[in-house]
Amino acid sequence: MSAAPARGRGERGLRRWGLAVASALALSVLPGTAAAVPGTEDGWSVDPAGPFTATAPTQFTDSNGGQFQCAGTTVGGTFSSDPLVRLTSVSFPLCTGAFAGTLQVTATMPWTLGAQAHDPDGGTHGTGVTTGSAGPVLIRARYTGLLGACSFSLSGTSDFAYNNPGPSGQDGTLVLGAAGAAQQLVTSGRTGPGCGPIGPAFTLRGTFGVLVAGESPVVGVE
Repeated sequence: MSAAPARGRGERGLRRWGLAVASALALSVLPGTAAAVPGTEDGWSVDPAGPFTATAPTQFTDSNGGQFQCAGTTVGGTFSSDPLVRLTSVSFPLCTGAFAGTLQVTATMPWTLGAQAHDPDGGTHGTGVTTGSAGPVLIRARYTGLLGACSFSLSGTSDFAYNNPGPSGQDGTLVLGAAGAAQQLVTSGRTGPGCGPIGPAFTLRGTFGVLVAGESPVVGVE
């Protein structure tokens, strides 16, 4: 009865090895090609694909310099080939920090994370990193500070990166806001006496460990 699971792990290992070889060959046959390559019309290979949930600290940074720490943000969604990731839930705790205030955040779902480039030798483990854009990101927020409350909306896109796992196969990470302030969420509809400290834009950043059926996905170009 133990033979079937062992065979499954071996087959998955062979698929992952083949994925790595295919990515390397895709670069070697094109002289002068940069390390980061776009996806093909066929899309992206993901092994394993499927649903996941993950919890990690996140941070909202105001364009005025204020920061709000959100200690336990939980995301849920699915890894697949097209789009690479579809987030169907993002739950923020009460975020604290800037101007002695709090930030209550509610996200409108879903968020689509579309892959745009892949570096087979990049990432935190040197096993590959896939980058792209997440959107549309729509958020309702309520800041409460010393001067009172302020309700407002955040909208736009956020860059992301997915780092393939290392040898353990269980330490792949999804990074929202990977490029820092390169892409910002625009503030609109500010209402209330406490809106003075709230700037015209925010960035959102968080790093989530991803497991699908007990293993981190390996992403490559098909």
